[in-house]
Amino acid sequence: MNPLPRSASLSLLALLAGTSLAQAQRVWYVSPTGSPNTSGDSWTTALNGIELAIQRAQPGDRVWVRAGTYINTQSRGAPISMRTGVVVLGGFAGNETNESSRNPEANLTTITGDLNGDDDLGGTTADNANTVIDVPPGTVATAVLDGFTIRSARSQGIRVNGSFTLRNCTLTRHTGSFTGSVLGMANAALGSVLRVENCRFIRNGSPAFAGPLVAIESSAVVTIVNSSFLANVGGPVIRVQNLFASDSSFSLVNCQVVQNRIVANAAVTLRPQGGTLAIIGSTIAGNESTGGFAAGLSIESTQPGVLLRNSILWGNRVGTIPPNLSAQIQAPLGGLSVDYCRVQEWVQGQPFSGVGTSGADPRLADLDGPDDLFGTGDENVRLLGDSSAIDAGNNFYVPPDVLDLDRDGNTTEPTPFDLAGGPRFLDEASVPDTGVGTPPIVDIGAFERGQPIEECAADFNNDGQVDLFDYLDFVVAFGADC
Repeated sequence: MNPLPRSASLSLLALLAGTSLAQAQRVWYVSPTGSPNTSGDSWTTALNGIELAIQRAQPGDRVWVRAGTYINTQSRGAPISMRTGVVVLGGFAGNETNESSRNPEANLTTITGDLNGDDDLGGTTADNANTVIDVPPGTVATAVLDGFTIRSARSQGIRVNGSFTLRNCTLTRHTGSFTGSVLGMANAALGSVLRVENCRFIRNGSPAFAGPLVAIESSAVVTIVNSSFLANVGGPVIRVQNLFASDSSFSLVNCQVVQNRIVANAAVTLRPQGGTLAIIGSTIAGNESTGGFAAGLSIESTQPGVLLRNSILWGNRVGTIPPNLSAQIQAPLGGLSVDYCRVQEWVQGQPFSGVGTSGADPRLADLDGPDDLFGTGDENVRLLGDSSAIDAGNNFYVPPDVLDLDRDGNTTEPTPFDLAGGPRFLDEASVPDTGVGTPPIVDIGAFERGQPIEECAADFNNDGQVDLFDYLDFVVAFGADC
């Protein structure tokens, strides 16, 4: 998860300036020091549970949650259930009067399955809640969860059987099971919508976990934008199948899937079965598979319908074999279109074809991160100044801003931001344009080159920003052997 891009913050601030309690149908307040027997209409009369506030809320209401750690106080061990039209916001200090003042990075707000609070003290996870968040059938995408760390489910972090929007959240420390997942959508109705924006999936799974971390198995419209999948262990990081309806789709846009250890299949495993599956402007790099033929991307059907555009597949490997083309992509002939990409050891037409694609080195900044260790979450796949991916993409392949990242109300404009929250179109004057479109030409991969990569002592994960995740990396590493 990244802080809101500067331009988005300004747009959101303008939108919310003057937002008061009277402008929402109702705001419900939640605090760790609250009570189940209060009105919940102010910070001083806050409720003590998120589930309780959602139950009392009506469509159009908003729930403001003060920093702290929460479980389901209404039914211990049960998931917190989302409701249509209710927006649940974390990251409040407990004195705000408008939403623009909240700060999820500074005010860590956690929903946990660790019912006894002992996971970080060496306790067993066998007594953790199976599921932390539930999206019931019939829910629509106006159900929003925004600004939380969601952690420590024993089986499934978020179970989606309806429509749902997940925004600015971190999902971590879910141990999973063969049938569970960190984020799972298996029984949603035809036409359901799942939107994931600016989220981070990090350090989930276990060596014994062979199920997918993100499992999409419904004929839905699924869009994952500006999100990171780092240092996870288990089955495929993302598995998509059972999208039979022609108007169903899966889009992975401006995302990084980096240094995950896969015990089955590839990091991203797709099975086209009718719907359109697209990976656009993303970086899949440095993943290791011990139980598949590819570590980067695997296509499991001869049906057409998978688009790979403006993306990087690099440094993925199977076992101890050095990275090669087959470790980057496994796909039957005709099932995959690869255009304006950088794929390691790519040879045009052998076995895939693609316009604007090559095996020229994209020169990723530091695939192992500053600690030179695999899968610790500090990896840096930004582009160095001599990268072949700079100004080499196709502007026409940048998808519409369907999630309205800049909050300007325009969902038909090209997606305006890269994964770091900077401009998606940024010219590097010293590099000739080799891509397609009116300059500035989009870079290939999740990050635009344009800002120098500077070292900062507080930037523990070396992602170019000092934020909540640097603090989390510090906490996880504290006291460990070097």
